Amino acid sequence: MGVSSMIACMVFKARPRQLRLHCWAEGVPFLTIFLVCALVNGYSARAQSSSADAASSAQPASAPADDVIERLSRRVADRPDDAAAAAQLITANVAADRLDMADRLIEAAEKRFGGHTEFEAAAAYADERRERWENVVGRLWPLVSSASVDDAMRLARAMRKLNRNDEADAAIRAALDRSATSVPLWCAWIDAAINDNRPAAALERIRNARDAGVSDPRLTYRAARATSRLEHGFGKAEVRALSNARPGQFVDGWLVLEATAQTGRYLCAPTASAVALAREALDAGMDEPECLLVQADIWNRAGRFAAAREILKSRPEEYWRSVDDVGLEQISRFLFDAGDVNTGVSWSRIRAERSPARRDEILTAAFLRAADVFNQRGDAELHRDYLRRAMELRPADDGLKLRLADADWSAGDRERAVKAYRALLEARPSAEAEVRILERLAEWQTSQAGSERR
Repeated sequence: MGVSSMIACMVFKARPRQLRLHCWAEGVPFLTIFLVCALVNGYSARAQSSSADAASSAQPASAPADDVIERLSRRVADRPDDAAAAAQLITANVAADRLDMADRLIEAAEKRFGGHTEFEAAAAYADERRERWENVVGRLWPLVSSASVDDAMRLARAMRKLNRNDEADAAIRAALDRSATSVPLWCAWIDAAINDNRPAAALERIRNARDAGVSDPRLTYRAARATSRLEHGFGKAEVRALSNARPGQFVDGWLVLEATAQTGRYLCAPTASAVALAREALDAGMDEPECLLVQADIWNRAGRFAAAREILKSRPEEYWRSVDDVGLEQISRFLFDAGDVNTGVSWSRIRAERSPARRDEILTAAFLRAADVFNQRGDAELHRDYLRRAMELRPADDGLKLRLADADWSAGDRERAVKAYRALLEARPSAEAEVRILERLAEWQTSQAGSERR
């Protein structure tokens, strides 16, 4: 039974079970049956509604993916023994976020194509999206000696997720032996050292990359990160006499940081400093959020919170939305440090939306940070307001209950504080907290007795 006959049977409403039995009897591979059913069902669903064109125009981004997947489905149905075509179809579904369909395709094709390089690579791509790290390693480790750049990096990421860091490095090194000038591979190997807090090793790997003939601003950016980890943010900065200089400009081997109070004199950083390396990467074309965040972090750690905030303000909000979770945490922290509470909380909400499993944890930390800022400013109401927001997310947290009770006490809302203190005593707080609670309860009772006598 050919594919065209199968399509005809389905178009003329043949019963699915009857069709499948007939196909199996004729020896049609299960993967072919699965793909053609999916293809025809897709056409049927389109034909059922006259509003399909309008729905398609409302979501133009999905149309190209639909077309690609349909073409690949036809190819796989016509060439059921082509592992590369099946792999391309799986990859297209993963790229279109159709992970359930990708999993079904993998399951259907596993017996026929298991062990084939293209199929295993495509299946590993799906496994990575599902965070099935053991599966990724199981599929790609046997291919390590011939893996593509993307697959080697995927294997290394999975191994690091499993704390198999030495093997992850070995996978990258093996790929570098085959692709010695691959910038992504060098970046992955350098990042591994930085993330392991081995900045000196990262700088050595950057030197190795340059010795191999690799010249790219992405290496310079990573040199800035590693140098910053070595606490050489500004290097041996000097105040220098310059004419017509401006911040961000390189003059005679120095990066101009800012003008001083004296006319014609500027604070400057040497080119080997982290801040200068980040500037060099930016000037070379790496206008990426991560590069600017290195600069912002250097200023922030120097206690120049306003300067870090100005770097964030130098780009629109959309520019920063591409950063990862670490970058979002940095943005929120820089804003809180600069006293911009509302914007800091907003970015924490964006971060929480990206990590649903950690939503309450992220928002609680943000609300507590906001509460601290307002407490330092002496704003008792907003201090308590943000503590209550945190309490809504962690209602069973006795430490938070104590903080809020202390805030109520300090704000003069003694009755509310006393009620909370009495409840906390039953929860057996720490010895230090218990002493404070008992002292305040005694003070409250004394004040109440005095009021009754008056």
